Amino acid sequence: MLFEEAIQRYDAALGGLGYATEVGSEDGTCEIGFVRAGETFYLEVREEEPDLARFTLSYALDDAVKRDRSRLAELAAGNTSACLGASTVIDEDGDVEFRHDAFLPADGKLGPVLERILDALESAQQRFFSKLAGPTTV
Repeated sequence: MLFEEAIQRYDAALGGLGYATEVGSEDGTCEIGFVRAGETFYLEVREEEPDLARFTLSYALDDAVKRDRSRLAELAAGNTSACLGASTVIDEDGDVEFRHDAFLPADGKLGPVLERILDALESAQQRFFSKLAGPTTV
């Protein structure tokens, strides 16, 4: 699948699910942003591998929370192990990102697949923040 075709297909699939999208492209990477249940998600597509899509849900954490990097790393690792289909990553700034990388089928309906991916990201987000607010052990 060509890069432009992939972008159009993903954008159309998200639109078919009722999401208003914003498409931005720079240096061979396209990012499609959309809101689901008040949360902003992004779907990233790269020109060198347009069949691979990365879905992300990101949050900026408070400075006080960011200070305990070892706890954040431990929570992220435990969350990634516990949540099938979603990785939890603490970026270099100490913020959290929930990711799912998928080779999406070139034919067939994407809608149900996209919804399951978004559900997995939301589940990982809910689990992470509930553990973050809870006791200091994973």
